[in-house]
Amino acid sequence: MKFKIALFILALAFFLLFLSSCEQDLPEKRQLVRHERKDMVLLAGGDLICASYVEVAIRKYGSDYPFKKIQKYIDKADIAFANLECVISDRGRVRSSDPRKINYDATPAVMETISSSGFDVFSIANNHVYDMGADGVKRFRELLGETDLYFGGAGKNIKEASMPEIIKVNGLTIAFLFYNSTGFNFCAGSKRSGYNCMPFKKKKEALEILSKDIKKIKNADIKILTIHWGKNYNIVTSKEQREFAHAAVDMGIDIILGHSSHLFHGIEIYKDKPILYDMGDLLVSNPDYWDTRSFLYYIHILDGKFSHLEMVPIYIPNSQVRIAEGLLADEIIWRKRNLSSLLGTSLTVKDGRAFIYLSEGVAE
Repeated sequence: MKFKIALFILALAFFLLFLSSCEQDLPEKRQLVRHERKDMVLLAGGDLICASYVEVAIRKYGSDYPFKKIQKYIDKADIAFANLECVISDRGRVRSSDPRKINYDATPAVMETISSSGFDVFSIANNHVYDMGADGVKRFRELLGETDLYFGGAGKNIKEASMPEIIKVNGLTIAFLFYNSTGFNFCAGSKRSGYNCMPFKKKKEALEILSKDIKKIKNADIKILTIHWGKNYNIVTSKEQREFAHAAVDMGIDIILGHSSHLFHGIEIYKDKPILYDMGDLLVSNPDYWDTRSFLYYIHILDGKFSHLEMVPIYIPNSQVRIAEGLLADEIIWRKRNLSSLLGTSLTVKDGRAFIYLSEGVAE
């Protein structure tokens, strides 16, 4: 009997040692503290699609190709966010072989592009994260977990899928909540893999979910809600989106970062908080159309509060993000100005950029 107990204790010790060694093998998350002031610049981008012809371009021209032309613009931010709208995996089965249906599945060959892009935080709460099924989601999380990146929004169950990211940035603690509202076929459950669903059109149910999740981040200085929602190729922000966004701010959310439509929407400032209903595409392989025009959105926080929003227009030729200039920049900004005016927001234009100010005397 004593011999069996000794064997059990020895086996348990080896098991705990194994777990410990596995944890040590995981890289530490990247550090984002440059100073201790309650100031930061958050760079936000829309849908980053690394599959299809984008992967072809990466394989042909190198891992730095997609963001090479804008690297200095990314690096000047304290923290950068994007919606990673694809699944990266070498396991799982492609969701559909029907050529009329879009699958955004990429191989691990694109991971270097993602990890070295300069973007720090990624939402994987979107409809394409399940394009290779549960095995694809599991492998995707494994690959992201082998980097120093922050991410969330999908997982093996609802506990994992709804887990926020809480990050120290300068003298601030900021928190991200990640949600998907584009289809509910693969919502994560207590024993079911999937993405973190937010049924924003069912306001009561949605706010119950949000209330529960806000409690997880109650001590954060800046609470950020990211949500994949709305109709594809639509520029009109719906009444339901505005009602949910306003309610979220009323509950304590400081910034809302929306994505999904592939076309950018207007911006609203509600109770001194920025609501970016849809940011458009950050990286896509489509031909020259409005889904290849968007912005780098710089949200400036001074002394713990939203100060102003700076928008640098971009376009995406041949799977590479570039800064728009001249007439192209004017055209992109003009469209954003008109859409934002419908939401009661005025833009100031200077040197090929657009600004939204909350306080005076902060223009760059």
